[in-house]
Amino acid sequence: MKGQKPRTIHAKRLADRALELRQEGLSASKIARQMSSEGHVTAWGTSIKPSYVRCLFSRLGLGDPKKKIKRRVSPDQSALLNFTRAIMDSKLPTDKKLGTLKLLFLDSNETGAKG
Repeated sequence: MKGQKPRTIHAKRLADRALELRQEGLSASKIARQMSSEGHVTAWGTSIKPSYVRCLFSRLGLGDPKKKIKRRVSPDQSALLNFTRAIMDSKLPTDKKLGTLKLLFLDSNETGAKG
C-alpha cells in the first residue's frame, strides 16, 4: 500500500471489510450496522449507512446479496408454483408427493404452462 493516497487506502480497507461481511451472508443494512459498531467511518468521517455500502458494492460491480430480483410470472406459472408448494407442505408420504408432482408437471407440459 506504499505510495497510495490515504483516501484510497481507507476506501480499500472499507471495501475489504464490507466484502468479508457480505461473504458471511449479511445484507447491506446489517453490514453498515456492523461496520459502524466496529468504529468504521467514511473518508469524510460520517457513519456508514446502508446506501453507502450499496454504492460501494455497485462500484465494485456487485449487488446487494439480499436484494431479490423481481420476475414476472404468468398466472399459470403462479398457480403451478402454489400447487407445488401445497403438495410439498402436505402430510402425504414422500412417494405420493413425488407421484403427484410428476403427474402435475406432465399435465402442465401438455397444456402449455411454461416454467
